Amino acid sequence: MRGNKYSAIINLSGVTDYLSPLTDYRPIAGLPFACRYRVIDFMLSSLNYAGIESAALFIDESGRSIYDHVRSGKEWDFDATIKGGLFTFSQQVWKRFDYIHQERTHDFYMDHHVFLDKGEEPYVVVMGGEIVQTIDVDAIYKHHLAQEADITVVYKIAPHETLNGVELDSEGYVTAITNDNNGLSLANVFFLKKDKLKEILRRANEDGVYENLTLVIKKYLQDYKVSAFEYTGFMEPIHSVQNYFEVSMKLLDLGNYNALFHSSIPILTKSQSGAPTYYCDGVVVRNSQVATNCLLDGHVENTFIFRKVVVEKDAFVKDAILMSGCTIGEGAQLQYVILDKGVTVDPGVVLKGTKDQVLVIEKNTHVTQDYAQ
Repeated sequence: MRGNKYSAIINLSGVTDYLSPLTDYRPIAGLPFACRYRVIDFMLSSLNYAGIESAALFIDESGRSIYDHVRSGKEWDFDATIKGGLFTFSQQVWKRFDYIHQERTHDFYMDHHVFLDKGEEPYVVVMGGEIVQTIDVDAIYKHHLAQEADITVVYKIAPHETLNGVELDSEGYVTAITNDNNGLSLANVFFLKKDKLKEILRRANEDGVYENLTLVIKKYLQDYKVSAFEYTGFMEPIHSVQNYFEVSMKLLDLGNYNALFHSSIPILTKSQSGAPTYYCDGVVVRNSQVATNCLLDGHVENTFIFRKVVVEKDAFVKDAILMSGCTIGEGAQLQYVILDKGVTVDPGVVLKGTKDQVLVIEKNTHVTQDYAQ
């Protein structure tokens, strides 16, 4: 049922240098994932499942790739209400720079307050934009009320080197957030009353703390009564090219795939019409995921193939990610590679990375024999 008690804020920010060139023109949340999705789809699907009508996206840079993907938010039902909607606020990195170096006196968090004040929902869920996971907001809400907390954070019992660790007391309340991950990984999901969040934002602005909302909440967390909600599903942060490749490959394991895609939360994405993929006589496809509208006439193994990909006769592709619109020429050989959108690989070209250092070819590149050498 829509019209519920929550609104949402998603922070599409964070360091993307280690994901270049994949993130040169898109945030981590805009990365293509698992043949037909984007990382942001998992967050938006969680909001849809909770019946959330109003959400704000705060984006570090231009956000063009995000706008192109989410549009009006129709696939996640954000266009189905008069009061709600999907609201976007871009160029946050430039805004932070301006406030830090130009000594601005206006409220840095004015956009946050405007979004929060327009809605009637008493609670807000705040999510980071760099983790592949699905979150049951209703379950967090029930836990939050039972614990009589000011803020509820989500964690998972699993070590993730790039995530903060959380320390708990015997009653499940947070005693500390640590930089050293201790096996209890903070999922960068926070649930609290809207008024409490506005109070934190006012404090941050007065203190001259100009950061994305995830970091702001972490900074002031210890001043409040904080409960911890244990998440047990698939949860993987994306923080480097190598890590993006490894997280993707985990979904070739049926258990991981089912944990992410066959939980109680359906994963929704922008729909696209396309013909079924055509498999030529003699083609070999093993342990791979393949989207629609492709033509396969080679050997494909341990690979993710997005829409409109062509693998020509006698091409060999193993341990790879081929994003939409790629063409692999006859007899070409690829292993441990990521091809961004629209890459063309000429016949006979050999592209090989290693298990520990995957090779990335940036968007719309034409890979010739000279390029490969």
